[in-house]
Amino acid sequence: MAILPTGSFLFKNLDRIYRYPDMVHVKLGINDFYLVTNPALIQEVLVTKQRDFAKGVFLQNTKKVFGDGLLTSEGDFHHRQRRLVQPAFHHDRITAYAATMIQHEERLTDRWHDGDVLDVHGEMTKLTMAIIAKCLFDREIESEAKTISEDLTTTIEYFNRLSSPLAGILER
Repeated sequence: MAILPTGSFLFKNLDRIYRYPDMVHVKLGINDFYLVTNPALIQEVLVTKQRDFAKGVFLQNTKKVFGDGLLTSEGDFHHRQRRLVQPAFHHDRITAYAATMIQHEERLTDRWHDGDVLDVHGEMTKLTMAIIAKCLFDREIESEAKTISEDLTTTIEYFNRLSSPLAGILER
């Protein structure tokens, strides 16, 4: 059980999350964040009134890592991007992904033996990458997993720097 220090972000805002379960505004440094949990409000933000919402500075900064793709784009370009990936998330396709997930999981865990010491984070990262590559791109990447994992780690570290309140200074 983790004990939260009274000065922590989560501790300070936990009471608001419980009192206002539909949507909570949280100020973290100079940034404003909104936690939306009500399904009807989520539908409005993501579907019904999506054009009324702009992505914040943080997501705009992530273009340096992810480019102008689905996560960072807006407006008509975002809408076109979304339509392009939509078939990959059709109900029938998602159902078919389950077999791939099971196959990759079994292949991984068959190599584990009692008494082995494992880097669980590394194993799960490789498993996740292998499943995504197979499901979305029909590629087997096990031979490339180490290189991809190292590149992904570098990307995540850079992404974390972009989320820092000092991102502008660090970038310079």
